[in-house]
Amino acid sequence: MGLSTPIPTGATGQVLTGNGVGVPATFQAAGSSPTGTYYSGYQIGSWTTTGAMGDGTNSGGNTLTQRYSSGLTVTAGASNVAGITFTPASATAVYLIKVNTSMSVAAGGGVTWLNLTDGTTVLDSRAAQYGGSGTTWFPTTFMSIYAPASTSAKTVKIQIQNTAGSSSSHAGNANGEEGMEWTILQIK
Repeated sequence: MGLSTPIPTGATGQVLTGNGVGVPATFQAAGSSPTGTYYSGYQIGSWTTTGAMGDGTNSGGNTLTQRYSSGLTVTAGASNVAGITFTPASATAVYLIKVNTSMSVAAGGGVTWLNLTDGTTVLDSRAAQYGGSGTTWFPTTFMSIYAPASTSAKTVKIQIQNTAGSSSSHAGNANGEEGMEWTILQIK
């Protein structure tokens, strides 16, 4: 029931807890080191489909621009997919991946589905349906914990489907100007 070690001035990533008897304790939060592994960047492009779940047809390329990075090298996915490729730090590494994008649905065009996937496992999924006239864009955010269990390069991408055979797209916004915003944090 002793007190924990004092927190040094300027320390970050500390979590305050209770030990059950009213004495607070602190510990370093996993993955919260100020020198942690992270990536932030955006990808320009647009992907369209009229059918089954897949990578979609790309227009505009898939240029990836890094904003911030520490300890993680990220490149645009091969073959113009809507995705990124990186090599996990270890077979036990765990990442939080967040992607902001948008999807379009044409009038009477069924349902547009987007999956965030590594090609084997669906990490997150979103859908939109629109019954009005014209085409409408919906902002979309994916967020998932990803434990690749490997040190081989991994591609995480967004795949697209339209259930009615109509045209559906996804991009950074309605004009594809701002790109998909990718954030990756190593949390273990």
